[in-house]
Amino acid sequence: MLKRVAEYPALIKRLNTVKNIKCVAKDSGEYVKLYAESPAGVRALTEYLEQENFEFYVVPDRGQKPVKIVIKNLPKDTSTEDIKQELTSLGYVVDKVNQLRKLKTKEVLPIFQVHLFKTPNIQEIYKLEHFMYYIVTVEKYELKTIRQCYRCQTWSHTSKQCHLKPKCVTCSKDHESRECPNKTAKDDSDKAPVKCANCGGPHTASYRGCPKFPKIDNKKPTSNPPSANRRMQYDNYRQPGRSFAAAARGNSTQPQPTTTPAGDVHTPQGANSNTQVNLQDLLTGISSLFSGGGWNDLIQLVAELGKLLARINISALLEKIRNNGSILDVIYFIAEQCRGPQNPST
Repeated sequence: MLKRVAEYPALIKRLNTVKNIKCVAKDSGEYVKLYAESPAGVRALTEYLEQENFEFYVVPDRGQKPVKIVIKNLPKDTSTEDIKQELTSLGYVVDKVNQLRKLKTKEVLPIFQVHLFKTPNIQEIYKLEHFMYYIVTVEKYELKTIRQCYRCQTWSHTSKQCHLKPKCVTCSKDHESRECPNKTAKDDSDKAPVKCANCGGPHTASYRGCPKFPKIDNKKPTSNPPSANRRMQYDNYRQPGRSFAAAARGNSTQPQPTTTPAGDVHTPQGANSNTQVNLQDLLTGISSLFSGGGWNDLIQLVAELGKLLARINISALLEKIRNNGSILDVIYFIAEQCRGPQNPST
Protein backbone atom coordinates (compact mmCIF):
# COMPACT_ATOMS: atom_id res chain seq x y z
CA MET A 1 0.00 0.00 0.00
CA LEU A 2 1.77 3.12 -1.28
CA LYS A 3 0.77 6.48 0.15
CA ARG A 4 -0.42 8.52 -2.81
CA VAL A 5 2.12 10.89 -4.34
CA ALA A 6 1.63 13.28 -7.25
CA GLU A 7 4.00 11.39 -9.54
CA TYR A 8 2.71 7.87 -8.83
CA PRO A 9 1.57 7.18 -12.48
CA ALA A 10 5.13 7.86 -13.64
CA LEU A 11 6.42 5.73 -10.76
CA ILE A 12 4.34 2.74 -11.86
CA LYS A 13 5.65 3.09 -15.41
CA ARG A 14 9.27 3.38 -14.20
CA LEU A 15 8.89 0.25 -12.03
CA ASN A 16 7.70 -1.84 -14.97
CA THR A 17 9.90 -0.48 -17.77
CA VAL A 18 13.11 0.65 -16.08
CA LYS A 19 13.37 -1.43 -12.92
CA ASN A 20 11.74 -4.47 -14.52
CA ILE A 21 9.50 -4.99 -11.47
CA LYS A 22 6.26 -6.24 -12.98
CA CYS A 23 3.33 -4.80 -11.02
CA VAL A 24 -0.10 -3.25 -11.45
CA ALA A 25 -1.85 -0.56 -9.40
CA LYS A 26 -5.33 0.15 -8.02
CA ASP A 27 -6.59 3.35 -6.41
CA SER A 28 -7.66 3.04 -2.75
CA GLY A 29 -8.43 6.44 -1.27
CA GLU A 30 -5.29 8.12 -0.01
CA TYR A 31 -3.29 4.99 -0.90
CA VAL A 32 -2.43 3.11 -4.09
CA LYS A 33 -2.45 -0.67 -3.97
CA LEU A 34 0.49 -2.23 -5.79
CA TYR A 35 0.32 -5.88 -6.87
CA ALA A 36 3.54 -7.65 -7.88
CA GLU A 37 3.53 -10.78 -10.05
CA SER A 38 5.63 -12.97 -7.74
CA PRO A 39 7.12 -13.14 -4.22
CA ALA A 40 10.46 -12.10 -5.74
CA GLY A 41 8.72 -9.09 -7.26
CA VAL A 42 7.27 -8.18 -3.86
CA ARG A 43 10.75 -8.21 -2.30
CA ALA A 44 12.23 -6.13 -5.15
CA LEU A 45 9.35 -3.65 -4.98
CA THR A 46 9.68 -3.30 -1.20
CA GLU A 47 13.43 -2.74 -1.40
CA TYR A 48 13.06 -0.09 -4.12
CA LEU A 49 10.34 1.87 -2.30
CA GLU A 50 12.39 1.75 0.90
CA GLN A 51 15.54 2.96 -0.84
CA GLU A 52 13.64 5.88 -2.41
CA ASN A 53 12.05 6.82 0.95
CA PHE A 54 8.47 6.37 -0.18
CA GLU A 55 5.81 5.97 2.49
CA PHE A 56 4.13 2.55 2.31
CA TYR A 57 3.23 -0.56 4.24
CA VAL A 58 3.17 -4.21 3.24
CA VAL A 59 0.13 -6.49 3.54
CA PRO A 60 1.45 -10.08 3.80
CA ASP A 61 0.00 -12.69 1.48
CA ARG A 62 -2.59 -14.88 3.22
CA GLY A 63 -0.54 -17.97 2.50
CA GLN A 64 2.43 -16.45 4.33
CA LYS A 65 0.52 -15.25 7.39
CA PRO A 66 1.05 -17.35 10.53
CA VAL A 67 -1.86 -19.23 12.06
CA LYS A 68 -3.00 -17.54 15.28
CA ILE A 69 -4.38 -19.66 18.11
CA VAL A 70 -5.06 -19.19 21.82
CA ILE A 71 -4.22 -21.66 24.58
CA LYS A 72 -6.50 -21.28 27.59
CA ASN A 73 -6.28 -22.45 31.22
CA LEU A 74 -2.52 -22.45 31.69
CA PRO A 75 -1.38 -20.72 34.92
CA LYS A 76 -1.01 -16.96 34.60
CA ASP A 77 2.67 -17.11 35.53
CA THR A 78 3.59 -19.58 32.77
CA SER A 79 6.65 -18.44 30.82
CA THR A 80 6.01 -17.65 27.15
CA GLU A 81 9.46 -19.05 26.37
CA ASP A 82 8.54 -22.37 28.01
CA ILE A 83 5.38 -22.52 25.88
CA LYS A 84 7.41 -21.89 22.74
CA GLN A 85 9.94 -24.61 23.59
CA GLU A 86 7.20 -27.15 24.43
CA LEU A 87 5.34 -26.50 21.17
CA THR A 88 8.60 -26.79 19.24
CA SER A 89 9.24 -30.18 20.85
CA LEU A 90 5.78 -31.28 19.61
CA GLY A 91 6.76 -30.52 16.02
CA TYR A 92 5.25 -27.05 15.55
CA VAL A 93 7.13 -24.05 14.16
CA VAL A 94 6.48 -21.13 16.51
CA ASP A 95 6.83 -17.50 15.46
CA LYS A 96 5.99 -15.88 18.82
CA VAL A 97 3.91 -16.26 22.00
CA ASN A 98 2.05 -13.43 23.74
CA GLN A 99 0.05 -13.39 26.97
CA LEU A 100 -3.27 -11.58 26.68
CA ARG A 101 -4.39 -8.90 29.11
CA LYS A 102 -7.63 -7.22 30.09
CA LEU A 103 -8.14 -4.14 27.94
CA LYS A 104 -8.98 -1.69 30.73
CA THR A 105 -7.00 -2.93 33.75
CA LYS A 106 -4.08 -4.52 31.85
CA GLU A 107 -4.34 -7.52 34.20
CA VAL A 108 -2.76 -10.65 32.72
CA LEU A 109 -5.11 -13.47 31.74
CA PRO A 110 -4.59 -17.25 31.68
CA ILE A 111 -4.80 -17.01 27.88
CA PHE A 112 -1.78 -17.18 25.58
CA GLN A 113 -1.82 -16.19 21.91
CA VAL A 114 0.50 -18.25 19.72
CA HIS A 115 1.60 -17.51 16.14
CA LEU A 116 2.42 -20.74 14.28
CA PHE A 117 3.88 -21.06 10.81
CA LYS A 118 1.90 -23.36 8.53
CA THR A 119 3.11 -26.96 8.64
CA PRO A 120 1.48 -30.28 7.59
CA ASN A 121 0.46 -30.97 11.22
CA ILE A 122 -0.99 -27.52 11.93
CA GLN A 123 -4.59 -28.75 12.30
CA GLU A 124 -3.53 -31.19 15.04
CA ILE A 125 -2.98 -28.26 17.41
CA TYR A 126 -6.76 -27.90 17.87
CA LYS A 127 -6.94 -31.47 19.23
CA LEU A 128 -4.50 -30.67 22.04
CA GLU A 129 -6.18 -31.31 25.41
CA HIS A 130 -3.16 -31.73 27.71
CA PHE A 131 -0.21 -29.36 27.53
CA MET A 132 2.65 -28.94 29.99
CA TYR A 133 0.72 -31.30 32.34
CA TYR A 134 -2.39 -29.07 32.38
CA ILE A 135 -5.85 -29.53 30.90
CA VAL A 136 -6.11 -26.84 28.23
CA THR A 137 -8.38 -25.60 25.48
CA VAL A 138 -6.95 -24.59 22.10
CA GLU A 139 -9.03 -22.33 19.87
CA LYS A 140 -8.63 -20.23 16.78
CA TYR A 141 -7.81 -16.62 17.63
CA GLU A 142 -10.71 -14.36 16.69
CA LEU A 143 -9.79 -10.73 16.10
CA LYS A 144 -12.51 -8.61 17.76
CA THR A 145 -11.30 -5.25 16.50
CA ILE A 146 -9.35 -3.73 13.63
CA ARG A 147 -5.57 -4.19 13.78
CA GLN A 148 -3.78 -0.89 14.53
CA CYS A 149 -0.17 -0.07 13.74
CA TYR A 150 1.90 1.06 16.73
CA ARG A 151 4.21 3.05 14.46
CA CYS A 152 1.92 5.28 12.34
CA GLN A 153 -1.34 4.78 14.36
CA THR A 154 -3.38 3.87 11.26
CA TRP A 155 -5.11 0.52 10.74
CA SER A 156 -5.14 -2.78 8.85
CA HIS A 157 -1.40 -3.48 9.19
CA THR A 158 1.29 -3.91 11.83
CA SER A 159 4.38 -1.91 12.71
CA LYS A 160 6.61 -4.77 11.50
CA GLN A 161 5.62 -4.08 7.88
CA CYS A 162 5.14 -0.31 8.18
CA HIS A 163 7.30 2.24 6.34
CA LEU A 164 5.06 5.26 6.97
CA LYS A 165 6.21 8.24 9.02
CA PRO A 166 5.90 7.53 12.74
CA LYS A 167 3.22 9.22 14.83
CA CYS A 168 3.09 9.27 18.61
CA VAL A 169 0.03 7.57 20.11
CA THR A 170 -0.10 10.21 22.87
CA CYS A 171 0.81 13.62 21.42
CA SER A 172 0.53 12.85 17.64
CA LYS A 173 3.98 14.32 16.91
CA ASP A 174 6.41 12.79 14.41
CA HIS A 175 8.23 10.38 16.69
CA GLU A 176 7.63 6.82 17.84
CA SER A 177 5.48 6.39 20.92
CA ARG A 178 8.29 4.93 23.03
CA GLU A 179 10.32 8.12 22.42
CA CYS A 180 7.58 10.54 23.54
CA PRO A 181 9.04 13.33 25.76
CA ASN A 182 5.95 13.03 27.98
CA LYS A 183 7.41 9.83 29.41
CA THR A 184 10.44 11.62 30.81
CA ALA A 185 8.79 14.95 31.72
CA LYS A 186 9.12 15.65 35.45
CA ASP A 187 6.18 18.03 35.66
CA ASP A 188 2.76 18.07 34.01
CA SER A 189 3.42 21.56 32.70
CA ASP A 190 6.30 20.14 30.63
CA LYS A 191 4.11 17.56 28.95
CA ALA A 192 2.61 18.05 25.49
CA PRO A 193 -1.21 17.91 25.41
CA VAL A 194 -2.82 14.60 24.51
CA LYS A 195 -3.86 14.68 20.87
CA CYS A 196 -5.10 12.01 18.49
CA ALA A 197 -2.94 11.48 15.41
CA ASN A 198 -6.01 10.49 13.36
CA CYS A 199 -8.80 12.95 14.23
CA GLY A 200 -6.96 15.63 16.23
CA GLY A 201 -9.22 15.13 19.26
CA PRO A 202 -8.08 15.35 22.91
CA HIS A 203 -7.49 11.61 23.33
CA THR A 204 -4.87 9.02 22.42
CA ALA A 205 -4.81 7.53 18.93
CA SER A 206 -5.64 4.10 20.38
CA TYR A 207 -8.94 5.31 21.90
CA ARG A 208 -11.68 3.11 20.46
CA GLY A 209 -14.25 5.88 20.82
CA CYS A 210 -12.37 7.95 18.25
CA PRO A 211 -14.68 8.96 15.37
CA LYS A 212 -12.02 7.72 12.91
CA PHE A 213 -11.64 4.32 14.62
CA PRO A 214 -13.01 1.67 12.19
CA LYS A 215 -15.91 -0.43 13.41
CA ILE A 216 -16.41 -4.08 12.59
CA ASP A 217 -19.56 -6.17 12.96
CA ASN A 218 -18.92 -9.34 15.00
CA LYS A 219 -22.55 -10.44 14.88
CA LYS A 220 -23.09 -13.69 13.03
CA PRO A 221 -26.23 -13.86 10.84
CA THR A 222 -28.82 -16.44 11.83
CA SER A 223 -30.79 -18.61 9.45
CA ASN A 224 -34.07 -17.46 11.01
CA PRO A 225 -34.52 -14.07 12.70
CA PRO A 226 -35.83 -14.20 16.31
CA SER A 227 -39.26 -12.97 15.28
CA ALA A 228 -39.53 -15.74 12.68
CA ASN A 229 -38.49 -18.38 15.23
CA ARG A 230 -41.10 -17.16 17.69
CA ARG A 231 -43.74 -17.24 14.96
CA MET A 232 -42.80 -20.82 14.06
CA GLN A 233 -43.06 -21.91 17.69
CA TYR A 234 -46.42 -20.17 18.10
CA ASP A 235 -47.82 -21.77 14.95
CA ASN A 236 -46.81 -25.22 16.27
CA TYR A 237 -48.94 -24.67 19.36
CA ARG A 238 -52.04 -23.22 17.74
CA GLN A 239 -52.88 -26.17 15.47
CA PRO A 240 -56.67 -26.52 15.30
CA GLY A 241 -57.98 -29.44 17.28
CA ARG A 242 -54.77 -29.84 19.30
CA SER A 243 -54.76 -28.87 22.97
CA PHE A 244 -52.02 -26.84 24.64
CA ALA A 245 -51.25 -29.78 26.94
CA ALA A 246 -50.72 -32.09 23.98
CA ALA A 247 -48.37 -29.58 22.38
CA ALA A 248 -46.39 -29.20 25.62
CA ARG A 249 -46.01 -32.99 25.92
CA GLY A 250 -44.60 -33.08 22.40
CA ASN A 251 -47.40 -35.34 21.17
CA SER A 252 -46.78 -35.82 17.47
CA THR A 253 -50.07 -37.61 16.82
CA GLN A 254 -52.14 -35.90 14.18
CA PRO A 255 -55.09 -34.08 15.75
CA GLN A 256 -58.46 -35.69 15.23
CA PRO A 257 -61.16 -33.46 13.82
CA THR A 258 -63.91 -32.68 16.28
CA THR A 259 -67.47 -33.28 15.19
CA THR A 260 -70.15 -30.80 16.11
CA PRO A 261 -73.83 -31.31 15.36
CA ALA A 262 -75.07 -29.07 12.63
CA GLY A 263 -76.63 -25.89 13.89
CA ASP A 264 -74.85 -25.97 17.29
CA VAL A 265 -72.06 -23.59 16.30
CA HIS A 266 -72.98 -19.93 16.61
CA THR A 267 -70.38 -17.29 15.78
CA PRO A 268 -71.11 -13.92 17.39
CA GLN A 269 -70.96 -10.91 15.10
CA GLY A 270 -67.36 -9.60 14.75
CA ALA A 271 -65.82 -12.69 16.45
CA ASN A 272 -63.80 -15.54 14.95
CA SER A 273 -64.80 -19.11 15.71
CA ASN A 274 -61.23 -20.39 15.35
CA THR A 275 -60.10 -17.92 18.04
CA GLN A 276 -62.78 -19.24 20.40
CA VAL A 277 -61.72 -22.85 19.82
CA ASN A 278 -57.99 -22.07 20.34
CA LEU A 279 -58.71 -20.11 23.53
CA GLN A 280 -60.78 -22.97 24.90
CA ASP A 281 -58.00 -25.48 24.08
CA LEU A 282 -55.45 -23.23 25.76
CA LEU A 283 -57.44 -22.96 28.99
CA THR A 284 -58.07 -26.70 29.00
CA GLY A 285 -54.36 -27.41 28.50
CA ILE A 286 -53.26 -25.11 31.32
CA SER A 287 -55.78 -26.70 33.66
CA SER A 288 -54.57 -30.21 32.82
CA LEU A 289 -50.91 -29.28 33.30
CA PHE A 290 -51.44 -28.30 36.94
CA SER A 291 -54.00 -30.92 37.88
CA GLY A 292 -53.03 -33.91 40.02
CA GLY A 293 -50.45 -32.11 42.14
CA GLY A 294 -48.76 -30.13 39.34
CA TRP A 295 -48.49 -27.01 41.50
CA ASN A 296 -46.85 -28.98 44.32
CA ASP A 297 -44.30 -30.43 41.91
CA LEU A 298 -43.45 -26.95 40.64
CA ILE A 299 -42.99 -25.58 44.17
CA GLN A 300 -40.75 -28.53 45.11
CA LEU A 301 -38.67 -28.00 41.96
CA VAL A 302 -38.11 -24.32 42.83
CA ALA A 303 -37.14 -25.27 46.39
CA GLU A 304 -34.57 -27.84 45.20
CA LEU A 305 -33.07 -25.34 42.76
CA GLY A 306 -32.76 -22.86 45.63
CA LYS A 307 -30.79 -25.43 47.65
CA LEU A 308 -28.38 -25.96 44.74
CA LEU A 309 -27.87 -22.22 44.26
CA ALA A 310 -27.11 -21.81 47.97
CA ARG A 311 -24.09 -24.14 47.56
CA ILE A 312 -22.54 -22.07 44.76
CA ASN A 313 -20.05 -19.31 45.52
CA ILE A 314 -21.58 -16.68 43.22
CA SER A 315 -18.64 -14.25 43.57
CA ALA A 316 -16.14 -16.93 42.53
CA LEU A 317 -18.37 -17.95 39.62
CA LEU A 318 -18.61 -14.36 38.35
CA GLU A 319 -14.83 -13.93 38.64
CA LYS A 320 -14.24 -17.06 36.57
CA ILE A 321 -16.63 -15.81 33.88
CA ARG A 322 -15.01 -12.33 33.85
CA ASN A 323 -11.59 -13.96 33.39
CA ASN A 324 -12.81 -15.49 30.14
CA GLY A 325 -13.03 -18.99 31.55
CA SER A 326 -14.18 -21.61 29.04
CA ILE A 327 -17.75 -22.92 29.15
CA LEU A 328 -16.37 -26.31 30.19
CA ASP A 329 -14.53 -24.77 33.16
CA VAL A 330 -17.67 -22.94 34.29
CA ILE A 331 -19.71 -26.15 34.08
CA TYR A 332 -17.05 -28.07 36.06
CA PHE A 333 -16.99 -25.30 38.66
CA ILE A 334 -20.78 -25.36 39.10
CA ALA A 335 -20.76 -29.17 39.28
CA GLU A 336 -18.05 -29.20 41.95
CA GLN A 337 -19.89 -26.55 43.98
CA CYS A 338 -23.14 -28.49 43.81
CA ARG A 339 -21.44 -31.70 44.97
CA GLY A 340 -20.51 -30.03 48.24
CA PRO A 341 -17.59 -31.00 50.49
CA GLN A 342 -16.16 -34.48 49.95
CA ASN A 343 -14.90 -36.90 52.57
CA PRO A 344 -11.08 -37.00 52.62
CA SER A 345 -9.61 -40.11 51.06
CA THR A 346 -7.78 -42.56 53.28
